[in-house]
Amino acid sequence: MDLIPQYLVKERSYTSDTGVIQIELPKNEQISAIVVEIDATVSSTLDTSNSILHCVTKLEVLLEGSGVAFSMTPESASYQALLVAGKVPPHYLGDIESFQDTMRLPIYFGRYPGDPDYLLDTSLYSSCVLSIPYVLDTTDFDTTTLDATVWYLRPLEKVSPRGFIRQRTISEIARSAAAGFITVDLPTGLPWRTVFFRTYDWDQHIYVDITDVKFEVDDGRLRLFDGRTEDLYTLEKLHFGGAYPGNTLESAAAQGDEIATYMGAARNFAISKAGALPDIFSTVSKLGHRVKIALAAHGGGAQSTEHNFYLQPYGSAYMGGLILAHFPDKPFPAPAHSDAVIEYTVGAYAFVLETNVIEVVEGRL
Repeated sequence: MDLIPQYLVKERSYTSDTGVIQIELPKNEQISAIVVEIDATVSSTLDTSNSILHCVTKLEVLLEGSGVAFSMTPESASYQALLVAGKVPPHYLGDIESFQDTMRLPIYFGRYPGDPDYLLDTSLYSSCVLSIPYVLDTTDFDTTTLDATVWYLRPLEKVSPRGFIRQRTISEIARSAAAGFITVDLPTGLPWRTVFFRTYDWDQHIYVDITDVKFEVDDGRLRLFDGRTEDLYTLEKLHFGGAYPGNTLESAAAQGDEIATYMGAARNFAISKAGALPDIFSTVSKLGHRVKIALAAHGGGAQSTEHNFYLQPYGSAYMGGLILAHFPDKPFPAPAHSDAVIEYTVGAYAFVLETNVIEVVEGRL
């Protein structure tokens, strides 16, 4: 299906460092995807663990006030974009002073980009609103520098969709450092296309925070997954055909600095210098969502001077996400089942856990 872009907001500045961006979607329109771009200017603090993604609380598309067509954090939404499009969204992330740290996030309403059978038909609702609450961290970013550009993709010609794909976070938990179990109940009112979870822990691997996962329906009579988190890494690599590239990062690092990779399992890195000084960059340790940088002069001695560079990570578990169940050919008939429960076995570490479901809406929500 051929698509054309239409602006909703173009380079709108927000003078308040805390607020909610609210944009009315056009009436009588068919929307295949909404692309949200938010940027802010990096301050002199140079926080290598933070980004513009952390300043956006969540992104929501609300129908008639309370109906949820989309609701996720930027990190989970980034993983859904990877699942739908097969490639990571084109964020432009960096921690160099005066750098425009930029989130570019597509919100899809189809099974794949340009899906003619599933898209959001706003004519079915009295109101459709994009809502984005944000809190700009004025330690890491210059105050009053947040800008937003939002546009959507519509069919060149009207189509007759069957419905739309709804994507939302069901549960978000900040876990304290205590071993045990986390149980999440999933809704069964709509068929599922995908169920995935996403974790964030700066200095631990996902399979250390969560060692095992059990996903069952009908009080355990059907188990969709029951195994090690490490096996979910393997299943994700099979799904995407192996390791894949993450977002290119522009950073500044001195000897031993640690920077965020936005990959739950980054294994290889392409590094290039942003300047012309004859130094050698390498990575010395990879753990959780971070990597430690080593600098050396061509003569072999350690280099302590901070330099700018580009880092391209390769790996899996983008943004800490992992697929728990995926039904690409035929949605799982969740309404035919009485209940659905995910049980996470967790270690004694503090981390964030988000459980997400991608559902199929036939007709009107």
